[in-house]
Amino acid sequence: MRSLTCLIALAGVSLAAAHAQAQYAVGFTWNRLADFTPRPAADANTTNGNPDDDSTGRPCWRYEYFADSLGLGGPFGSDTPWYTRPSALLVWDPSWFNTNIGMWVSANDSSPPVASNFLLHNIGVLFGDNLGKYPPLVRWIYPGDSGQCPIEIRIAGTLGLVWGGEDVSLNTGEVDNADGSLEMVFSGTYPRPVVGAALDIPIDVAVSGVVPGDAILFTHRSRVWRGQSWNYLYDNRVSLSVNSLTSVVRSHPVPRLACPGNDASFSVVGAGAGPFTYQWRKDNVAINPLSNPTAVAATLNIPAADADDIGAYDCIVSSSCGTNTSRPATLNICFADFNCDATIDFFDYLDFVGAFSALDLAADFNADAVIDFFDYLDFVNAFSAGC
Repeated sequence: MRSLTCLIALAGVSLAAAHAQAQYAVGFTWNRLADFTPRPAADANTTNGNPDDDSTGRPCWRYEYFADSLGLGGPFGSDTPWYTRPSALLVWDPSWFNTNIGMWVSANDSSPPVASNFLLHNIGVLFGDNLGKYPPLVRWIYPGDSGQCPIEIRIAGTLGLVWGGEDVSLNTGEVDNADGSLEMVFSGTYPRPVVGAALDIPIDVAVSGVVPGDAILFTHRSRVWRGQSWNYLYDNRVSLSVNSLTSVVRSHPVPRLACPGNDASFSVVGAGAGPFTYQWRKDNVAINPLSNPTAVAATLNIPAADADDIGAYDCIVSSSCGTNTSRPATLNICFADFNCDATIDFFDYLDFVGAFSALDLAADFNADAVIDFFDYLDFVNAFSAGC
């Protein structure tokens, strides 16, 4: 998931001043393991170096935690899922529990620890009244140059989810995993495997219309808190890379299922500075604005959709940064939804029979201008097939 607004304001930090001559190129890769920079012991219990730099020296990795999620944040599907709650910066711990491992933590030897290759969610009570209320968060913020055109980012690799702890056998519950905040790019809920405690989660998604300040969030949260247990999310095999330096589509149209005769619409959102021009297409053929004026607008309206309107719709979006075509979205018509209540049930059948008995033109199901038994058969077939 991804923020389409600037969730973090990097006040006082100029992302472009020191590197104005070095715009990111196609193929440039961010990887947290490669970018991770241990801090000196003098930075213990401070946020110095947070955010961490990428390989060009630009700050882009923020190490944070959700401090109030137990009482105010819940899992996927809740009114206030944990990843929407306020977060705080982690501080540097050069020696995690008297080891030589440096981590970002909420306080000295306190959860949640975030190392160079994993985020840990402590869901037990080993360290006092913890009860899983500190889910970890790694926030990557695109540090592109000011005024740079939008780009497309590819997130690819494999996340590793591992259950651990002294009472790991008790921890058979589910873990919510998400890589973002406001717009889901990738997410899922995973139960602990019956055999073994490790789970590989492949990721390969593209995020278009990314401008400086946009963020990708890596976080996870357990749904079950039992015993002295914890979960690791290993993100060291996941990288973010530049797919394209021209990505003027920020939000793509989504598929629609319409009732016969009802209106349908598709929308697209441009990325970066406008003005934008739009040209909608159906099945790769441009829609004439003389027949539908919205064919050159951000939202395409299809009035009284019927069988002729079924197809794949996309939009060519242009700005001073370039031209891109959105991903296609299909329009299908649910002919069995006779009463247009978005539900296929016996009331549709009763309403069709009523119209058929009254010789109502609405019962001309096959549109041959004759109401006969063929209409009845066609409706029954459509009703049986569903939508």
